[in-house]
Amino acid sequence: QEISTFLKTHSSCEFRAMDRCYIQKQLENTTHILQKIKNLRLIIPKESENYLFRKLIPFVQDISEMERDTRSDLGEILFEYFKITLSFIFDTCNTKSMKDSKKYLKELDKIVLDEVEKVVSTYDQKLREYLSK
Repeated sequence: QEISTFLKTHSSCEFRAMDRCYIQKQLENTTHILQKIKNLRLIIPKESENYLFRKLIPFVQDISEMERDTRSDLGEILFEYFKITLSFIFDTCNTKSMKDSKKYLKELDKIVLDEVEKVVSTYDQKLREYLSK
């Protein structure tokens, strides 16, 4: 009974201005990340260590800080995504037996950026659809 009363007093059936503001802030974060991805595409990785420590890790740190500083839902989603994928990315970059590591690194970078961009774009699209209702 108490839970039901609590939920009824703290819920709403309408889309409030505060909710709209929150979603607008989330959309600002998606725009920010999409711009970062666009800028990162211009940096072509030449060696694994450089790629990891001057490109990928700073990007992940930016996302982590964004999630912490702005309470970004997208930042949290990407943070979880990178928790899963970073070990595979590091393993791939640290594989000594690769013949043409520059080629693989370039392909890996493209895959990582493409996949993150898909997540961000889908999130952005769904938020915009929700706002337009």
